[in-house]
Amino acid sequence: MRYLIVILVMLALNFVNVAYANVVSVDADSIERAILTDAIENREPVNELGSTVNTNQDTIEVTFFTQVLNHKDRAITHLWFYGNELMAEVELDIGSPNWRTYSTKTILPEWQGQWRVLVVNSDQDILVEYEFNVES
Repeated sequence: MRYLIVILVMLALNFVNVAYANVVSVDADSIERAILTDAIENREPVNELGSTVNTNQDTIEVTFFTQVLNHKDRAITHLWFYGNELMAEVELDIGSPNWRTYSTKTILPEWQGQWRVLVVNSDQDILVEYEFNVES
């Protein structure tokens, strides 16, 4: 329940109805890159999926890559939302002033529609909001 405040603020500010525009907001002092990708190789995203992900009626995995600045010895959390429902919460430790990290989410074919990844720090500040749509 520690992210209840973040969710309530998002709803109050009507973030749910924001158009699908990939990165909706980013804290440029804390985030160098935020990319939705198919996979990570050599600590780098292999591609950029953009605002629409196709499942082709299969279960898929998508990965959210984040390059974090100025958060050494702290943690960030990737919050994966399907519509308004929190589907996953992944805490990631940051080991240097310029750190690449990621989390992966399995998406079932029936989970079509609006998805959002929020990246928050330990102070509950939103560092990134990234939106995408899942289609078959």
